[in-house]
Amino acid sequence: MTTPDGRKHLARVDGGSGHSGKRSNEVHIGLGPRVSGPVQVHLSWRDRDGQVREQDLRLAPGRHSLRLGTQAKEA
Repeated sequence: MTTPDGRKHLARVDGGSGHSGKRSNEVHIGLGPRVSGPVQVHLSWRDRDGQVREQDLRLAPGRHSLRLGTQAKEA
């Protein structure tokens, strides 16, 4: 994600490992008080078939739930 002042933020999510390993599937990025408008977000993920997918979104500050399949869609 790139904020309007040019700062870049990176976050990763994985499902965990091992027999019963599990990690949260949420990403939280604090934008700080200087960001009041939409930010540019670049997503990269693997779909169920293992194919790498990428998509650019412009998201307003706030909470967003995205469903990742062949495309990223608001859930």
